[in-house]
Amino acid sequence: MKSKIHYRAHHLIDFLVLICILGVSIFGLFYFDHRFLAQMFVVLAMSLLYVIWGILHHHHESSLTFEVALEYIAMAALVAFMLIIFLLRA
Repeated sequence: MKSKIHYRAHHLIDFLVLICILGVSIFGLFYFDHRFLAQMFVVLAMSLLYVIWGILHHHHESSLTFEVALEYIAMAALVAFMLIIFLLRA
């Protein structure tokens, strides 16, 4: 059984990685202002990295199931769709 300190440190690292992924993505959206293809690439890369992060996080926790992976894919697709629609209208 893992110690609580190891468990919390692992979670902290996992969520810091997620915050970095989202932070760099938000920076990229502003950096590539008015360049739709570059922004679309940032959105798609963010979505893919989010799915990979979620799957790896749950794999490390031994709680990965098909349904969990599908949920991450669905959420990433929904957010990517909404962001792309928003960028098209901007």
